[in-house]
Amino acid sequence: MVLPKISIITPSYNQGAYLEDTIQSVIGQNYPNVEHILIDGGSTDESLEVIKKYEGHFAYWQSQKDDGQSDAINQGFRRATGDIVAWLNSDDQYLPSTLHHVAQAFTREGALQDKIYFGNCIKLNTDTCQTKSKNMLEYHQNLNIELTDYIVQPSSFWTRKVWQQVGELDETLDFGMDWDWFIRAKRAGIPFEATNRFMSINRFHSEKKSSLGGMRRVHELAKVYQRHHNDDIKNAYLQYHQNNRYQNFRKWYRRFRLQRFTDTNKAIHSRYFKNKISSADLLNIIRM
Repeated sequence: MVLPKISIITPSYNQGAYLEDTIQSVIGQNYPNVEHILIDGGSTDESLEVIKKYEGHFAYWQSQKDDGQSDAINQGFRRATGDIVAWLNSDDQYLPSTLHHVAQAFTREGALQDKIYFGNCIKLNTDTCQTKSKNMLEYHQNLNIELTDYIVQPSSFWTRKVWQQVGELDETLDFGMDWDWFIRAKRAGIPFEATNRFMSINRFHSEKKSSLGGMRRVHELAKVYQRHHNDDIKNAYLQYHQNNRYQNFRKWYRRFRLQRFTDTNKAIHSRYFKNKISSADLLNIIRM
C-alpha cells in the first residue's frame, strides 16, 4: 500500500523549552511520507537554535513576525501538500505509531476517506506531573460539538480536501479557533469519526496560552456561541462561567449528598436555567 502523505503544521513562538520534544515526536513516528512545516513567529528564546538543529527534517520552516497562532497555522496549511493534514502545537507531542494508525484509518476502504478523525490524548500538567484523559467515543456519542469542544486538537486529523472545503481558521480568534472550525465543518456535512486510541500528549504548563486566557477566553468563546447559536445560549454560557455561585452550589450539594436524589447538573438547570435553555444544552456548555 502506498502510504498517504501527511502534512503536520507546527506553529511556534518562544516555546524553545518544549519545541525539541515536539519535533522529535514527529521524527520518531518513522513515517516515510510525512511533511513537517514549522511556522515560527520570530522567537527570541532558544527556538531558532532548536529549529536549525533539526532543519533537515522540515519540508519548510520560517521564523518571522506573524499575526498570531491562527495566522501561523493558516500560513502552514497554504504550503501543505499532504493528503492528510493536522497541526501540532510546539508544546505537544505525538505518541508512537500515531501517523501509521492515522494513515490506516483514512484508507480502510482502499481509497482516501474525507472526514475528521480524532482520538484520545494524555493531558499532562508539567507543573504537577498529573495526567488525565477523556473517553472520546463516549463524548462523541453524548455531546454536541456545536455546543462544547470535546475534541482534543493534537489528536485530530482530516484530509486536505476537507480543509479546503471548510476554509481557513478565523484569525480574529486566539482560543476558540479550532472549535469554531469544527462547528463549521459539522455544518458543512463533514463526517466525524472518533476512536479511543491515544494519539498525543497535550502539555499544560503555567506559560500555555489556554492556561492564561482567563476571562478573555470566556468572552471569546461567547463570541463563538453568538456566531453559531443565539443570545440565550451565549448568555447562559456567560452566566455560568462568570459567576462562582454554581461552583458553590456544587460544593453545598455534595456536602449534603443531595446527588443521591437528583443529579447536580439537573439541579442547577432547574434552579437557575430552566426557562432559558434546555438541560442538554446546559450539560454541554458547562464543559467549556
